[in-house]
Amino acid sequence: MTKTRIAILRKQRGWTQEKLAEESQVNTRTVQRLESGEDASLETLRLIANALDVQIADLFESLDDSDKSKEIINLDSRKAKQTQQWLTIRSFYRLGMYTVFIVLMFTLLSAVSLLNDDSWIGLIGIIFWIILWPLGVSVIKIIQVSWIEL
Repeated sequence: MTKTRIAILRKQRGWTQEKLAEESQVNTRTVQRLESGEDASLETLRLIANALDVQIADLFESLDDSDKSKEIINLDSRKAKQTQQWLTIRSFYRLGMYTVFIVLMFTLLSAVSLLNDDSWIGLIGIIFWIILWPLGVSVIKIIQVSWIEL
């Protein structure tokens, strides 16, 4: 559906739909369809524009610059709101992932300290814990970049 000014231009001249159809050499039904907003061929639009003595572009309503700026402002504000929501979700995700990771690492550290009666097991546990810490942070970053950022 396209908003046209054909009916307005026709009425300004005091013409009926039949008169416009006759002057433009198109069917009356075509004029009715155009005025109701249905699409037409460029040739039909040229014939109507010639009959009304206007440019083809003048047959259509255009948005005022103020309307365009309002639409742009509305789009910008919706985009900003969506971006803010996304940042909030991402922050909660990060907080949750790091919290779970830290709890798991300290649980592992507690388990290692309980096994400290044998020095080799305790030493292996601490080395294992030291290796897992940066590995866990790296996994969280990979998940964030590959899943969350997309």
